[in-house]
Amino acid sequence: MSTAARVVRKDAIRVSPELVERVERAARTIGYAPNAMAQGLRRGRLMSVGLIVGDMLNPYFGEIAEAVTMEANARSMVAIVSNMQRDQDLEIQLARSLWEHRVSGLILASGSSGDRAHLVTFGRLIDQIQRSGTAVVALAPRESAIPTISVDNAAVGVLIAERLLALGHRRIGVVGGEARNLTYRERVAGLAGALARAGVAPVIVDTESSVEAGKLGAEAVLQQEPRTTAIVGTSDPLALGVAKRLVQLGRDVPREVSVVGIGNTLYASLNSPALTTVDVKLAEAGRAAVSYVLSESDPELPFEAPHFVPAFVDGGTLAVAPAAP
Repeated sequence: MSTAARVVRKDAIRVSPELVERVERAARTIGYAPNAMAQGLRRGRLMSVGLIVGDMLNPYFGEIAEAVTMEANARSMVAIVSNMQRDQDLEIQLARSLWEHRVSGLILASGSSGDRAHLVTFGRLIDQIQRSGTAVVALAPRESAIPTISVDNAAVGVLIAERLLALGHRRIGVVGGEARNLTYRERVAGLAGALARAGVAPVIVDTESSVEAGKLGAEAVLQQEPRTTAIVGTSDPLALGVAKRLVQLGRDVPREVSVVGIGNTLYASLNSPALTTVDVKLAEAGRAAVSYVLSESDPELPFEAPHFVPAFVDGGTLAVAPAAP
């Protein structure tokens, strides 16, 4: 019976092909399935990964969740996805709960955006989780000592600035998401820094990261600089909101005002024309995070931190700056 169970589990044992076929046929006949819980107990840990996303309704996190769950499945792991609903206190509860369920690793998809008290409390919990032997990895910059797998967000900002400048844009607005969110801060800093070196001072508006917030952000930019020729949303939802509000205001996108997003998510295709956006390799980062968790559990599985290069995905919302009136 022990040999049969090991054959079904596909353990590395030497048996004849004929025996493998007989065992697998019998298992199919009786509907046998290996007991993953028992296997995990024998190894001392179930191979599972916990993923905490910021907002399940945001395609940004949906793409990460899909990549993580598919990669985990391909690696014979179980992925548990939890939604913190943009609630920093809930993030702490979920991290503790996943740890108590003895996941092999914890993947944090949302970046730092809490107040100082939250950052201290969360940092202490993560330190405790790491010291227990559970791998922790982030997919966005955090203000704590957590290994991070992410594109260089400042480089994303520089990339956009260089493209806008090359197209002749000098009156530029930025709808930057929550100012306390480190991901958005890095993107805005890279963008504003590159523009400043060219003698351009953008109008920067901080808001939440949603389509509705993007609409309000577009209005705020135009109130400060009515002659704006390009607006950057530091996420695709923001950029989609910007584009929709510009059309509602009678502005032609992109002949009068260009719009650029960041993420290359489903939101980019929801606009007509499709948003011009920057691919920040969300799926690749999610898959790499699963590999990192596995490597921390098994020293024989080497892990090399990937280097992601952001790239423009041309839609129909970016054009040469219109001639000055």
